[in-house]
Amino acid sequence: MQMKKTSLKTTFLLAIAGVMFVSASASAVTTAFSTGNLLLGFRSSSAANSVIVNLGATSVFKNATGELTPIAAAADLDAQLATVFGANWYTDGSVKWGIVAGNNTVSTVDGEASGVLYGTREQATYGTAGSSFTRGTVSAQQVIGGNIASVGSAYAGQDITTPGLTQSNVGANTWNTRISATQFGNSAWNVEGVVGENSQLDLFRLAGSSSGAVGTYEGSFIMSSNGALSFNSQAPFAAAAVPEPSRALLLGLGLCGLLFRRRR
Repeated sequence: MQMKKTSLKTTFLLAIAGVMFVSASASAVTTAFSTGNLLLGFRSSSAANSVIVNLGATSVFKNATGELTPIAAAADLDAQLATVFGANWYTDGSVKWGIVAGNNTVSTVDGEASGVLYGTREQATYGTAGSSFTRGTVSAQQVIGGNIASVGSAYAGQDITTPGLTQSNVGANTWNTRISATQFGNSAWNVEGVVGENSQLDLFRLAGSSSGAVGTYEGSFIMSSNGALSFNSQAPFAAAAVPEPSRALLLGLGLCGLLFRRRR
């Protein structure tokens, strides 16, 4: 009888602990944005809202030595993106995504000097790194960094339980207004690509320059259909291998031969 009571007591305590764990997991968490953090954004011309995700310090990606798969800060995005853009957000071709960061201060932040920017560019050929944007002057890039900081300020005082922050497309300090292809601060810098299995974004670091030099390649991002984000600092993610027609034909003939033999 004593053992039975002890077992029931243990079960009860475990149940209480489980409820407390679930409650804590579901509670709101304040996500702070700091100057220089990478911001991931999604938008669509057919949706009223956008989604932004704070990926954290740029140094995490700049100093990475391989793949970051998946990136924890962007975990479980599928449900939120489906709510904002619809269940077919990954395949309908209307949702755009991009990643940016910038230091608009006069001080060094996270190891980056004033005016340093990070921006993505969609690959023209999947699996092949593209070319960087041409860098601007420190003062010009500080202005763009200020646009990024304005979008990041949307996190101030927000308690969110979703991976990203859903924000209206209307307003001065939104992803749609500040970071879209024509409002980023330089219309030649289109940091966005179209979400989908054929979309891979290269991340470039752009230090302020008056010489018109290009930025440096830091790695590549891909987004899966379940909303998982991955980063490879070494090289772009390779395209999926497609069997050569002759090999595919031989494989098919071989399978047919096996089936015919089994039937006999």
